Amino acid sequence: MMSINRRWWWITLWAVPVLLAAAMIISQWQVPVQAQDGGTEMTKRTVTVIGTGEITVEPDAAYVNLGVQTRGKTAEEAQQENASIFGKLSKVLAEQFGINDKDVKTVGFYVSPEYRYQEGKEPVLTGYTATHTIQVTYRDLDRIGELLDAATRAGVNQVNNVQFITEKSEEYELEAMKLAMENARRKAEVLAAAEGQKLKGVLQIAQQGAGHVAYDTRNLAGVAYDMAAKTSVSPGEIVISTSVTVVYEF
Repeated sequence: MMSINRRWWWITLWAVPVLLAAAMIISQWQVPVQAQDGGTEMTKRTVTVIGTGEITVEPDAAYVNLGVQTRGKTAEEAQQENASIFGKLSKVLAEQFGINDKDVKTVGFYVSPEYRYQEGKEPVLTGYTATHTIQVTYRDLDRIGELLDAATRAGVNQVNNVQFITEKSEEYELEAMKLAMENARRKAEVLAAAEGQKLKGVLQIAQQGAGHVAYDTRNLAGVAYDMAAKTSVSPGEIVISTSVTVVYEF
């Protein structure tokens, strides 16, 4: 009899905590949980706009792409002739125009065989071609035409293009970004005012990147130069633009 009572006593001891836990869970289902700030947070009202900024500047430097192509019966002969011409060109660039070695960059050099093709016959090797192209950074834009003429006289027979640039691109990009943000705010203010609201602040900003457009970039590939004439190249203008996507709260 005593063992039965002891058994019921142990069952009762374990059942009470279980019942209490169940009661707490049921009470949580029945009573809504209050927000920590004492109320329900309202969804923010936002407006998303894209702002653009654009400035026009004058170029302050140019990339001049020059090339020398030579031919020879052997690869060595073609290369030696090419090196001889480039020696003259390097002297002209340094002595006549004050261009440093760091502003002259090789962008291509290759030697390739040349063949004569006849129908029904095997191709016949006729010689080799050596081609060496460089990119020259030059800052005296008023003398670009003079530079091209001097390079041609030195033996350059490929003038691929002249690209005008600015070496202050980062500075100008920052100015364009400021204009883009001002443009975005004006748009957002108009949209908010249409709803009788005012802007409260910025929630997100994303820049879409900056672009450079050089007007009057001259593609001079294949141009034959008259040694008695002077080449004239106009720098034109560079347009730097950027855009931003801005999310405002109102």
